Amino acid sequence: MKLVSDCQTRWARLRQRFSKERQMREQETRSGAGKPMRHKWYLYESLNFLERHMTHRKLIFIVLQLLRTCM
Repeated sequence: MKLVSDCQTRWARLRQRFSKERQMREQETRSGAGKPMRHKWYLYESLNFLERHMTHRKLIFIVLQLLRTCM
């Protein structure tokens, strides 16, 4: 069914956008440059529940690589 695949695609894009927004917000707070000048994404607060279920894959990937090289 095309409807199911459309929903899956849309949901994946929403998760990706949330992840990108979260990364940008983290970078803005780390820079110490003060208040960010860009507009907030209107769905960020509504999708904030995803925060508990997301991990930083780069860090996990690096740790796995280190474990493999140490063995």
